[in-house]
Amino acid sequence: MKVIESDPSLAPDEGALDESQRRSRSLGRARTFRQLFGLDPDDPKVKGDRVVPIETARKGDTRVFAARFPHQMNHPVIDIARLRDAPSVTSIIASTIVQARSPLPQIAELVLAHGAKPPDVETFRCLPNLKVLWTKDWPLGFDPSGVASGLEHLGISFSMLQGGVESLSRFKQLRTLVAWDGARANMKGLAGLTRLETLHVEGVASGWHTLGGCTELREVFMLFPKLANLRVFNTWKKLKKLYMHGKGIRSLEGLEAFAQLEWLTLRYMKLDSLAPIGQLAKLRTLVIDDVACDAKSLAVLPSMLCKLPRLRELSCDTITKRAYEQLMAAHPGIKISFGKMVKDAAAGAARSTVTVMPPSAADGTTDWSIFDDLAGQLSLADNYAAERLLKRELKAQKPALLERLDWDTESGNVCVSAVTEADIRVVEKVANALIRRKKKG
Repeated sequence: MKVIESDPSLAPDEGALDESQRRSRSLGRARTFRQLFGLDPDDPKVKGDRVVPIETARKGDTRVFAARFPHQMNHPVIDIARLRDAPSVTSIIASTIVQARSPLPQIAELVLAHGAKPPDVETFRCLPNLKVLWTKDWPLGFDPSGVASGLEHLGISFSMLQGGVESLSRFKQLRTLVAWDGARANMKGLAGLTRLETLHVEGVASGWHTLGGCTELREVFMLFPKLANLRVFNTWKKLKKLYMHGKGIRSLEGLEAFAQLEWLTLRYMKLDSLAPIGQLAKLRTLVIDDVACDAKSLAVLPSMLCKLPRLRELSCDTITKRAYEQLMAAHPGIKISFGKMVKDAAAGAARSTVTVMPPSAADGTTDWSIFDDLAGQLSLADNYAAERLLKRELKAQKPALLERLDWDTESGNVCVSAVTEADIRVVEKVANALIRRKKKG
């Protein structure tokens, strides 16, 4: 994403300025920090402040660009001490290394873009009133120990943090946290950040249950968390926007506690029931994409949504003609978007016990997969035993197929993937046969 919406002629090498461009007084306007963080959509009616090169900064300017030279990463190193002569400047956008050795108390925002390396600890200590810090584009190590403890808005990659997620625990004033690359992180390091209002985290599975004390949350985005249900979050009374993605969330139980919720997105999930959605009286926008659930719950979903008094927008992958008509009648003016309209008879069709997930461009997956808890359905001790049983049955029926499957089972689910739909459908058929056989005794 571009940080500055500029005249293209000023940026042939994005993020860089040549000598003549450094003398310009017209670089364009910068995005607001919420747009930059991905929290608000780009809106031509919402414009950030005008940006000028740091070399031409003067009294009255508010945002400056400390740019690298074309085709040179993190060069030159720019001394930002010159901003003492422009006390109106409160925001720095940098695509190169910036440095300071004397205090700049007016600086409230530092946006490190286009792969800029973060400043050293001494420079951060010269920015005692920093409130906004964006460091997402830097992929290597970063020591946040010099950053002002009064920081309020942070965009960062967890994988770059020296000291891990726990190194953020001292930022008690933090209200916005947008974080990426959290595969090895644990959310418990953030449990003490009780002033958080906006939390967007991608890839952290563990520790979400420790965030019950974050009672100021208004907006939460969780990608691939592991949660049995949502009951632990019954203290999130102010939550208005919730995005959940991934099969690590087993149940929506507890969702009903979010009485202020207006916007809900569910993606790539396998749930026991959708019933808690029916208790969200203030819900205005609902997105359901690639969500597997039992047939009964799916069948009653349209009538349940008809009873939500404020529903104004629905997006789903499939919908029946009857459900579409019911919703349009119940909510005149509602906006409904869908991938496919199916025949009404399909709603009552028998469903497979095992859920097959197709490739997803949104998630970057190209294989067909099954990700299901089969241990309980097969009355086995765990899913590793379920995998062994499934492999034995496949070996007996389709031995060549085993060579084409990829297995990644964990304690909670059997996980198997295949390149083609035909192969995964064979696995589905065999698994369903085993489950039916078990039920019959």
